[in-house]
Amino acid sequence: MKRIALVTILIISSITVFTGCEKDDLPVPRIEGLTLENFPVMDGSTSTDPLIRMIATRLLGYNCKWKQAQGMVTWELSTALPKTFVEQRLKCSQTHGAFVNLIDGGADIIFSARTM
Repeated sequence: MKRIALVTILIISSITVFTGCEKDDLPVPRIEGLTLENFPVMDGSTSTDPLIRMIATRLLGYNCKWKQAQGMVTWELSTALPKTFVEQRLKCSQTHGAFVNLIDGGADIIFSARTM
């Protein structure tokens, strides 16, 4: 199941990058039996945090939207995912920390904008 989940997550990550989270007209692949409780622990670099959240949001069927950070030029991703799920399953340990977590078994899959 993990291998299928990882492949599906990679496919959805490419779909998500090009479609964003507000367009619901595209079909999102579903993984039978995937729930908040058995979702793989994902970790990554700071720059991949929105991607990680979007992938989880789309796979689990939750809503998300981009909103401008208050008083800032930047945008942030707002999701309806439960806070405890995000804290436990969607980590953002930066590049080095994500690789360490993967090696030590603290993450099932990582996303990084740089190589090791």
